[in-house]
Amino acid sequence: MEKFKAVLKLLNEANRVGDNDVDELQQQYHQYIDQSIVPHAAEYNKFSISTSGVDVLLFDTMASNHSMAKPVMYEGLAFMVTWSGDG
Repeated sequence: MEKFKAVLKLLNEANRVGDNDVDELQQQYHQYIDQSIVPHAAEYNKFSISTSGVDVLLFDTMASNHSMAKPVMYEGLAFMVTWSGDG
């Protein structure tokens, strides 16, 4: 959660995320962990930034979850995955 908070802070400072959206996005992130990462743990564990596309991973694990409709959620997660990746 700390990495996502740091990403939100960067996006907020760049005026990509409004102050009012930060709490909602943190709630969505918790939902994302429970509903997407946990059931797809094997995909995340074997993910390598040097051989796999972040966009494909996130689309495959988020596509059926309509509660994460804010584009910034996707942007924040993509940034965080590349930030913590092995590339």
